[in-house]
Order: sequence, then structure tokens, then C-alpha cells
Amino acid sequence: MPLRKKKSESEHVVLDLTPGCQEALLKLEDDTATLVEMLAELIATQRAVMATLRAEIDVPVTESDGEDGVQVFADAPPKAFPVMSGERRETNTRESPFGRAPRKVQVEWLREVLADGMWHSSFTIAERYAVDERHRRYMRGAVGGRLREMYEDGEVERRDARAGRAMHEYRLKVTT
Repeated sequence: MPLRKKKSESEHVVLDLTPGCQEALLKLEDDTATLVEMLAELIATQRAVMATLRAEIDVPVTESDGEDGVQVFADAPPKAFPVMSGERRETNTRESPFGRAPRKVQVEWLREVLADGMWHSSFTIAERYAVDERHRRYMRGAVGGRLREMYEDGEVERRDARAGRAMHEYRLKVTT
């Protein structure tokens, strides 16, 4: 990168940069501006998530009677989820077994879904049981994660997906 030093009449130094260096600096400036915008969006999203979490946490704490404190996991059996019966109704992610249910409840629900002996993917399960698009996107990832864990634990068989967007399909292992 050759630099030429020129002295002007007012004793200022002027640097002439090569066109490649000028182009690189402009690209760096554009990339930096893009990153700043992305960071601002990320911070706004993080603040919205934290506000939602605070609202969801504050309500149970303020509504508790204060005698036993706040119970995170009760010993009572989990409520049945409307999704388990296959019916669709207006609801939100928290009412599905993949919202806030413990892992064992999610795995049991998946065993019921896979009990027909057919091959299923996270996409087909989400399409069948999700109540809206947001819930469907959430379930694809959550169900896929649980199915992978069940595969690693030896509870289900896995094969390459025959059709659709999923990589794998799963079914319960046949026990003899």
C-alpha cells in the first residue's frame, strides 16, 4: 500500500490511498454500520424477552400465599394436554407438552404419538399437533431434539426421511 506524503501550503499531510484500500475501508464502514443495526435489533429482542419473562415470573410470585414459597415442580401428576388428543384449538405454546412440561412428560407424549408404528418426523408431528404457525415452528425444533435424545437412548429407530423437509424419521423400536 504505497503512501505518498504531500505537504500543502497550510502544513497539512495528505495521504493518497490505493483504490483497493479505499474500497476495503468503505466495505468495513458498511459492515460496521450493518453490525450496529443488528446489535440494536438483538438488544431490543433481548429486552422484550426479559420483560416477558419478568411478567411471567412476577405473577406467580405475587399471587403465592407466601407460606410454602414458590414451587417450581409440584409432586402432583401433570395435567393432560389438549394436544395429546390430537384436537386443534386456539392456544399458545405454553399449553403444549413442549412449552413447560418436564422432559418425561414430553417423552411420554411422543411415545403415544409414535405408538402407531409408523415413521414420523418432527415436521409431520408439528404439522399435525401445532395450533398455529408460531407453535409449529417451535415444535419442529423441540420435537426434533427430543426424538434425537430418544434415539440416543435407544428408545426409537431412525432412518433418512423419505419425503419432506426433515432429515430423519423416527418410530418406536419394535420389542419382541
